[in-house]
Amino acid sequence: GLIVLGGPDAGQFAKLNDTVSGQTLTPGQSRTLQVVFKPTSPGAKTATLSIPSDDPDENPVNVALKGLASGRLAP
Repeated sequence: GLIVLGGPDAGQFAKLNDTVSGQTLTPGQSRTLQVVFKPTSPGAKTATLSIPSDDPDENPVNVALKGLASGRLAP
C-alpha cells in the first residue's frame, strides 16, 4: 500500500525519495523514505505518517510528526 501523510498539518510536510510505497518487505529488509518539514506559516505543526502493515496489532503503523516553524520562512 501507499504511505500517506495525514493529520491537521499534513501539507506542512512532504515525502521525498519514497522507495517504500507499494513494496512488500520481508523480515530483515529495509527501504528509505525521507520526510521534510516545509512550513508555510509560523507555529507548531503536527501530522502523521501512516505505513500499511500486515501486523494485526499495528496496521497501519502511525509515526507522529512534529515541527516548529519560527522566524523567517523560505519562499
